[in-house]
Order: sequence, then C-alpha cells, then structure tokens
Amino acid sequence: MEKLDLLVLGATGFTGNSTVKFLTELSEEPEYQNVTWGIAGRSEKKLQILLKELSELKIKTSSVVIIKCDINNETELRNATGRTKILINCTGPLSILGESVIKSCIETRTHYVDISAELPQIFNAFCNNHNAAEEANVLIVPSCGLASIPSAAGLMFLQNQFKEIRTSSIVVIKCDINNQTELRNATGRTKILINCTGPHSILGEAVIKSCIETRTHYVDISAEIPQIFNAFRNNHNAAEEGNVLIVPSCGLASIPSAAGLMFLQNQFKDIPDVVDCYFRFDIPRRSYAPIGQHCLVHSGTWESLVCVLQDLPKYLNLKKETFPEPLVHEPIELKRSFFHRHSGEVWFPYPGPDEDLIEMSQRYVSDKYEQKPIRFRSFCTVPKFYHFLIIPPMYMYYYLSRFEWFRKMLCKHPKVFTAGYMTRQGPSEVSRMNTKYTLTMTGKSWDSNVKNYEHDPKKSLTVKVSGTDPGYYTTAMCLIISAMTILRESDKMPKGGVLMPAAAFQNTNLVENLMKHKMEFEVVTK
Repeated sequence: MEKLDLLVLGATGFTGNSTVKFLTELSEEPEYQNVTWGIAGRSEKKLQILLKELSELKIKTSSVVIIKCDINNETELRNATGRTKILINCTGPLSILGESVIKSCIETRTHYVDISAELPQIFNAFCNNHNAAEEANVLIVPSCGLASIPSAAGLMFLQNQFKEIRTSSIVVIKCDINNQTELRNATGRTKILINCTGPHSILGEAVIKSCIETRTHYVDISAEIPQIFNAFRNNHNAAEEGNVLIVPSCGLASIPSAAGLMFLQNQFKDIPDVVDCYFRFDIPRRSYAPIGQHCLVHSGTWESLVCVLQDLPKYLNLKKETFPEPLVHEPIELKRSFFHRHSGEVWFPYPGPDEDLIEMSQRYVSDKYEQKPIRFRSFCTVPKFYHFLIIPPMYMYYYLSRFEWFRKMLCKHPKVFTAGYMTRQGPSEVSRMNTKYTLTMTGKSWDSNVKNYEHDPKKSLTVKVSGTDPGYYTTAMCLIISAMTILRESDKMPKGGVLMPAAAFQNTNLVENLMKHKMEFEVVTK
C-alpha cells in the first residue's frame, strides 16, 4: 500500500481540528492538489464527525483517509506511523504522549513534526532520539507552531536580507584623528572619505589636509559656516592642484537647497536672477513639550552650533576680506524686513549656512564658466510662539558665547539651555519620522533693461523639495548619495578644489538619485 504524504494525529482535538481545516484549504491550491493525506485519532466516530463537518463546509473529503490510532496501543500507533511519509502530531501534552510517537516514527522511517512548546520534553526528545533518527535518516522536528516557527522564519528572512549587506566585506579601520599616522592611513585606504565626526571646527581641518595629501575625495555633514569658509580659504588651491574634491555640507545643510536650485534651473530653462527659498519644518505636536525622547535634536548638533556662535564674528570679517565685492554688482532691490509675511505666515532669515554656501557656489560657476550668478535668499518659519522661544535666547547666547566659561556651560547642559529640545539621548525614532521639511523655491527673472524689480518679472517658477526626518535620515541619505555621485560621476564634476555642493554637483544626476530615496521634487507653479 502506497504511503500517504501527510497524516494528522490527534485530528479531533482543538488544535488538530484547526490544523485539518487549514490543510483542506491548502490542498485546494494547485501546488498542493496532488498531496495525499489522512486523519488519525482514538475515536473513529469523532473522525467521521470531523469529515462530515468539513463536507458541510463544501470541502472535498472523499480522498481523506481515516486511521484509528490510540497512542497507548503500540500496534495501532505503528500502523499509523507506517502509513505516512510525514506525521503531524497534534496530540498533547507531549511530555506524556510525545516520546512513544517519536520512537514509532523512527522505527517506521517516518518524518515527524509537532506543535510542542514544552521545552523539557523537546530537550528530552533530542537527548533520547537524535542519534537514532540521524542514523535512520528521519527528521524529527518539534515545536513547529507559534513556538518557534515565527522566530525561526524571521531569523531566516533576516539572514537572507543580511547577505545583501555583505558585512563580511566591510573593512574596519582604527583611526584617532589626533594621531597623524592613523589618520593618514585611514584617508589613504579609500577613494572617498565620508566625515561624520564633529564639531568640524575642531576635527575637520586635519582630516581635510590628510585627504588632500593622500589624494582622497572628501564629503561631510558640516553646517558650521565659519569652519566651511576656513576650509575653503586654507585648502582650495591645494585641493584644486591635487585634483581632490573637498565638498563640505552634504547633509540637510545644504544638499536639499542645492539640489532644489539645480531642479529649479533645469525646469526654468534659463538662469533666474533671484531665487527665494522658504524652509518649513513641521514637527510632531508631542515635541512642542519636549518630555523624554520627544526632543528634536541630538546634543552633538548643539555643540556644533556653539562653535558657530563662537566663530561667527571672525567669519563675517574674513568673508568681507575674501570677497570685498558683492556677488551681484547691480543689487536687486527686493529687500525684506527681518520678519515679513509670505503666503499667510511670518518668515525670518534662515539661520543655516545654505544662503552663504549657494553664494560661494555662484561665485565659483561665475568665475569658472562665466555664468550669470543667481541671487539666492533663504527664509524659514516656525509655529508662532517659537519666535519668542528661539530668537531672543539665540541672540543672548551669541553674545555670551564669546566667553569660554559660558560656551562650556552650553555644551555641558544642552537640555537646560534649550528647554529640552536638544538632549544627549536625541529624538526617538517616532519623533524623527514624524518631522517633515519643505523647501519652496521661487525663481524669477526680469528683462536686462529693467531697473525697478518691484515690477512683475518676465518669468517666474516655483518648485518644492520635501521629505521626512531632516536631521538624521535625510542628512545620512544626502551624505551617502553625495559620495556615490563623486564615485560614479566624477567625470561630470570639477577636477578638484574645496567646492560647495551646488557648484560641485551641478552637472550630475544628484537630483534624480535623491528622488529615488524619499526626497520629493515637484513643480508647483509656472
């Protein structure tokens, strides 16, 4: 007699009943229609009732085999296990009923699965039967129910996905930035160095110089405009001569604004005279009162800001010294007061480095390619009460940060001096993913003979750049995409120099690559 493929033992029990019903559904699928199976239990009458219930559900049961089997009857048990290739044991408790079934399966060369979650019984089954089952080429697989198939399958899925990450090929390099030998070894081992250290005003210069020495391209996430400007002044010529690309500020500052400008120019089909950029950050309401991990920013960002406050006066003087002439020789009189209304909201100058970095990019393309420079202005808005919460303290901190003792206090107690919005724990995953950002950029151009720019422009275009988790996911994504762009498209970029993102990436596919990773670009109005 040909063996069945499957036999459910304990089919009339509560779990066995559910098992049989699922098996009948599965056998209707084309893949399993040729599987032969049966049901077994102590009471043949109950088995017949079970089949009748299945028939009433319009399930085909004519081919289902019924086998009477009392586990305590060795003959019936051996007959049952000998009639199938695989026995599904739904009886229990298995600490009482499992051992004899397993031994019978090994004797009849029948594979075995059960739903046991009884760890002592499972362990005993292993100790008592593993060698015999292995010698007989019989698979005895306990605990094939809730315990522990979901966890085992989850581990298999994770491992399968993990293979794609190929962690075995990741190289680990010890590098203390203060150790010149270790730093040079690290920068010399790669084509592109992605610098995630900080504050950059303390740790950035040594890394940049080492990259230039070892002919290694460089990107970072700095938003520290004094440090970025010093990196340009101190290293641009050496980097240009060494054909090394040093591209700072490849995170939230300033890739979205640089990519948005590239997208706008491409849609504009011309070079606009003015681009106004409006930054908007939408934070979850729970973060209005930053309790626990409902803060907005990690304290590392705060320490970088303290460095900016310290060096800002020097930067302003150096900028005037380096660029004594304004970018646009005929200023466009479209002045804004510190606070101004736009689209029904109050806006003020965006405190990030984007405006200055776009200006430096425009100076570069104007000098190198004789391209008309764009006047770029950036503004931001926050919920109304935040104006009073943020702006007055920041002005006070700006002046007090000239004292070393006060800077130390700011860095030592970020939670106190930011009312809990910046902490050493950083924001939770939920808070991060619920924080959104939008950049609305409007480009305008006028006829060359126009002197009063308050008149309507001859051409205007508005685009929008948006995404989620600006401080962390977006920053990390922008940084990696920037590095990948240098790796893959360096032939479309300048050969070397300390270049701001809008100049470095203007002829690349940066925008298209960002679009593939949760940064959205759209034309709003023409």
